[in-house]
Amino acid sequence: MRRARVVLHSAPWMKNRLQEKKVRQAPNVATQDELVVLFTGTAQSMRTPLLSRLELPEDVAKKRVKLAECGSNHVVCAMEDGTVMSFGDNRKGQCGRPLAHGVYRDNDDEKEETTVAVFTRFSGEGPNVKSVAVGARHTFVFEKGTRNVWVTGQNELHQLGIRQTREVFTSDSRRDSSASVLLHSIMEPTDVSTSEDVAGQFGIFWEASGDIPAEEGGIRKISTSATHTLVLMESGSVYVFGCALDGQLGTGTTAARNTPYRLKFFSARKVAVLDVHSGHCCSFFVTDEGTFACGKLDEGRTGLPWSPSAPVKLLPTRVPSLPAGPHLASGLSHGTVVTDSGNWYAFGGSQKLGLTPPMCKDIADATPHYRGQRSYSNVHTPALVHDAEDSSLGDVPLSVLSSGYYHTIGLSGDGTVSGFGDTADGQLGANRPPDNRSRVIVHQNPDVATVAAGGNFSVIFINARQGVTPNTWSTLPVIRGF
Repeated sequence: MRRARVVLHSAPWMKNRLQEKKVRQAPNVATQDELVVLFTGTAQSMRTPLLSRLELPEDVAKKRVKLAECGSNHVVCAMEDGTVMSFGDNRKGQCGRPLAHGVYRDNDDEKEETTVAVFTRFSGEGPNVKSVAVGARHTFVFEKGTRNVWVTGQNELHQLGIRQTREVFTSDSRRDSSASVLLHSIMEPTDVSTSEDVAGQFGIFWEASGDIPAEEGGIRKISTSATHTLVLMESGSVYVFGCALDGQLGTGTTAARNTPYRLKFFSARKVAVLDVHSGHCCSFFVTDEGTFACGKLDEGRTGLPWSPSAPVKLLPTRVPSLPAGPHLASGLSHGTVVTDSGNWYAFGGSQKLGLTPPMCKDIADATPHYRGQRSYSNVHTPALVHDAEDSSLGDVPLSVLSSGYYHTIGLSGDGTVSGFGDTADGQLGANRPPDNRSRVIVHQNPDVATVAAGGNFSVIFINARQGVTPNTWSTLPVIRGF
């Protein structure tokens, strides 16, 4: 029998090759404390159908994320050290950064001058920031329990709660006819007309001193969408402002409100509001008597039935078919509720979601697509997307739920990121479901801090710990921002 010959290579070139091979081998755990950001989907010029790792500046990689929200094409994060970071589309100033040359940009050919390519700290922010609320093209930064609020971005529908609708730039060039607000407005009186340009920063008064009485206490939550904003105070009162064309403010009229307006519906009925959620042209109010909704009804987006004679609800209306749950999120035309037991229910939505509609009994059940392309059934009755008894996706309670245009993702306490919905732009990464209504796993890591869904993309944030966090990202492709 012929014995195999063993040859020991001692040549320098062989040692170098072995060392390179060892370096290329992915470690099983994180080699340092760092922030890992995973991105999948399409946002502005960044398109990746597979889950990819976002390359971060060295100073950002040392931070830890507390929470995050996304707009149509931008991302805003509140960090554990009290700072706020943002990246993405900044054409309306929604990233809190100055517009290039102080000139308003809304041209795709000039994206490089209006996009924050990587995470950048908000300029001029205040200390001890606790939370953020992000709309399609605007951002709120605020401290829970206080009245300290900063706003930046689009305001043409008064979704920032500011009477002025002109842009405020960081240079001598500005246009009074436009409708964006750049940089942050703190809730302290500031006369814009006489304020000096100090380091390019202007203050705009969010007129809470006159619109929100002191006895209401501090802010518990702000929820904002493309058209309007809801503010839940510590007292339980709800203040609304922005567009009301579809009744989304719940005031009983279609009159817009350009500053915070107290919603009298619940206080008059002595109903305690526990949570609020601003959807696309609609609003949700979670109370001790169930969930109420108002606004646009087409496509079943509120869980309320639509009819030609009643296409909107001007006042909050209880949604009897909506199951109670601690998590609620809504996209362009669909909503998702996750119950205490772990069941996922979805309602509304287009055919992209694959929700099976009930049989149409008459023309009142048919509702047009929001783009007017075709008609299909009004799916206002919540459909079961995931049964909690299915242990294949884990049975750990959900901690975060977030929706993009046509998809929804959630984070469980064990670090499992899962979702359902449209996958045409890679919103759910490589683990695409056989149909859009099936919930699938997007990523798993025990140290996922939070997740957020934007227009057609999803972002996952991992606060990695040296020697502890499993390295689940080393084999993922690396992208360098927009």
